[in-house]
Amino acid sequence: MLDLGAGYCEFINNVSAGTKYAMDLNPEILNQAESDVKIFQQDCSDSWPLFGKQFLVIARKPVGDADSAPKLRGCCRMNFRRQM
Repeated sequence: MLDLGAGYCEFINNVSAGTKYAMDLNPEILNQAESDVKIFQQDCSDSWPLFGKQFLVIARKPVGDADSAPKLRGCCRMNFRRQM
C-alpha cells in the first residue's frame, strides 16, 4: 500500500498491509513513520523508486491548492507509465 502525501503518517502507521510505503515531500515523514513503513521523502512528480511493485494508491486528503487533484492524477499516470 502506498500512502501519497502521507504527512505525519497517521494513516499508514495504523493500517494493516503486507508492505507499506509512505511518500511525502515534508522531511518530518522521516521522524513519523513506524519502522515497518518504507519512506520516500520526495515530490510525487519525481520518478518513483517502485519499479515492479504492485500497490494500492491512497490519496486521502487534498495536496495543496484547488489545482492539485489533476496534478496528482498526472503524477500517478506519469509514474505508472515510467514503470512499464
